[in-house]
Amino acid sequence: MAEEVVDVSFVVLHPEATDKVVAQLREGVGLGWYERKSIHSVRLVGIQPSDLWRLAETIHSRIVLFHARRGTVGDAEVINTHPFTHGRFMFIHGGTLKDWRAVEEALLPQWRERLQGETDSERLFFFILQNLQGEVLSSLKQAVDKVKEITEYDYLNFILSDGEALYAFSSGERPLHFWKGRVEEELCCSSLVENIAVRSRGLVGKEAVVVSGQRFQMEGWKTLSGAFLKVDPSLQVEVV
Repeated sequence: MAEEVVDVSFVVLHPEATDKVVAQLREGVGLGWYERKSIHSVRLVGIQPSDLWRLAETIHSRIVLFHARRGTVGDAEVINTHPFTHGRFMFIHGGTLKDWRAVEEALLPQWRERLQGETDSERLFFFILQNLQGEVLSSLKQAVDKVKEITEYDYLNFILSDGEALYAFSSGERPLHFWKGRVEEELCCSSLVENIAVRSRGLVGKEAVVVSGQRFQMEGWKTLSGAFLKVDPSLQVEVV
């Protein structure tokens, strides 16, 4: 999340490793962003080398979410690929809900009928939206408490945005990490998927907040474990 609209692209760092990259992305990879308050996304499954250029196209946004899927619930299909979106909200999730059917049963009819895919992640997303009332961070806490009452999980991480602010949660078994600061050089953050990176030249000299499952090249990363993170539109960070 940046202080203003900047360029962001996803690139293949080593073209000779394309076959390996494609194999690693076979379960689905997605990219979501906001442009003039509208949500845009690219979700790909069973990627071919030519498809990587669809990810490499430069976009311009303040908020960008990227997710490489390791599917445990639901087949490798576009409808099961993150990010999930509804209205102004965009969502990515890590971990597996062991009783995801109970989460589906807890959805009100108007949310259950919106389900398109088979994943626990989409059900978690709608359950969170169902419980959003008033201030978002307080609602997220209540929603997570309810999820803990309904089902166990191996770990529970997610990132949610409403186009203005960014919210994240990590249950702590596999912590998230976040970084805030002024970007001093061209940002190039390699993802967990080897040879894929996030790149931005327009971020140089600007303030930004990055939330990720791993640390990248910048110094000063902090760990989010058993806590919620909020990044407001002015990039003020709150951890509770």
